[in-house]
Amino acid sequence: MYNEYLDDLEELSMEQRGLLITMTLQYSNFGEFEQANDLAVRQTFRHWRRRIDADSLKWRDTCQKRKEAGKKGGEAKAEKYNQSRNKGKQDMANIANATFARKDLANVADNESVNVNVSDNVNDNENESETYKAFVPPALEEVQLYCEQYAPTIDASRFFSYYQGRGWKTGGNPIYDWKAVLESWKSNNIAKEGKAKALYNQIPVHGDTDPPF
Repeated sequence: MYNEYLDDLEELSMEQRGLLITMTLQYSNFGEFEQANDLAVRQTFRHWRRRIDADSLKWRDTCQKRKEAGKKGGEAKAEKYNQSRNKGKQDMANIANATFARKDLANVADNESVNVNVSDNVNDNENESETYKAFVPPALEEVQLYCEQYAPTIDASRFFSYYQGRGWKTGGNPIYDWKAVLESWKSNNIAKEGKAKALYNQIPVHGDTDPPF
């Protein structure tokens, strides 16, 4: 109700006021009203009715604008939610990709390490094979020449025959360097000669002791 309505009510009796308010409530709530026989009541109601219609139209327009604004706000919220959700999915995908990338790098590093180890082993085996292949048994003349220069005390023929008969192996293993084996042979001969001289010096010689009486 509006304050200006008080001016209209002051001109009416209590009975007329009751009829006017009843008609107004009926029209406001149901869109229909029971027509009063009183002329003053009908005239006052026509004035109020125009005001009610104008206010109703204004209110419907306000409700429509609020509805549209709410719809736009809901769409904006939904769009923002979808963007946030999609960003979350993308972040999870990025994390998963980064995890797989680290695993791939670790696998690559392991494979490279394995390849390096295998390559080293292959190279070692190849080098060892090359060593076996590189060894060529010496000729007797080559052994004799070496003994004349570096081991004159060694019987070159005896050394050559000994290892030639054993396929140039020592302890069941192939010989890689026959000169090193010859030097070891020379050291052993020197040691044996030293022991032999020591034993010889311990044997008593006749005439060095007084004969028994």
